Amino acid sequence: MTQAISSESAKQPEASGLTRSPEKLSKDAFKLVYGLAMAQPWLKDESHALGELIDECANLDQQDLICRLLHRFLMLDHDAFGKAIQAIADHVQGDLGLVPSETYLVSLDDGKYADSAEFVLYALKNAAWKDSGWGMLNFVKPRSTVLELPVRKHIVLVDEFVGTGRTVMKSVKKLRAQLAEKELEYRIHFAAIAGMDAGRNCVSGVVADPFFAHVLQKGISDHASEGDVEKAIGEMKVMESRLAPQSPRGTLATHHLGYGKSEALYSRLGGNTPNNVFPVFWWREYADGSRRKAILKCT
Repeated sequence: MTQAISSESAKQPEASGLTRSPEKLSKDAFKLVYGLAMAQPWLKDESHALGELIDECANLDQQDLICRLLHRFLMLDHDAFGKAIQAIADHVQGDLGLVPSETYLVSLDDGKYADSAEFVLYALKNAAWKDSGWGMLNFVKPRSTVLELPVRKHIVLVDEFVGTGRTVMKSVKKLRAQLAEKELEYRIHFAAIAGMDAGRNCVSGVVADPFFAHVLQKGISDHASEGDVEKAIGEMKVMESRLAPQSPRGTLATHHLGYGKSEALYSRLGGNTPNNVFPVFWWREYADGSRRKAILKCT
């Protein structure tokens, strides 16, 4: 870390030739860093990566920005994830008033690779359902499978995280077209563990009653005045410029401020971080090609 945080920094080589800040953290900034251990217990296991991230900051403004973003970060542990799963189940059987004989809960994903939507669907099987009729035949994946099943009245598409909402929108439109082609009539609903408020607004254009157990605001744009936003985004752009222009998830340009400029601050313990999250938290390579230790994993 910087000398203001750790006296060991003088013994450590500079990562990828980065210019270190000659300034020391203010008392307020130090309290912010120190408080992360209490506010975000998961960071205790990522202390080395966090130290390197703070070390990458060229000035106090960047250090302060990283710390404030991490304070706002929503990291769901096992219990919190379970509560979100139950919130979805309660929405389905309470708010929507759906019954098992008329309903399919369906994984949003329809691809051939592993996706967290299936994890959410599987977890929902073990939620506290009031009607004992909810069982294996209500939980369907992949999405296209529902086209071959006995017709019911409702389909509830489920996913873990919604960023821009465009993937959900395209999936719903495609499913509606497939149902229409087979002359099947369903009312489509949508529920997710978490998502951006902007993404929820997008989904509202194709589904009347989208449900998010956790609704997130943009990490920078929704937490500062107009002038502060411009400055903070400028500092983040500088930090991103130190990262490799390409990763297995795509180009850095595409992921500026997180995919779709989502500015997301969400992940799940043991889960895969959405690429809508700021890349400084999960990008694995520096611009010079050297490896980078990140506090989150996004594959």
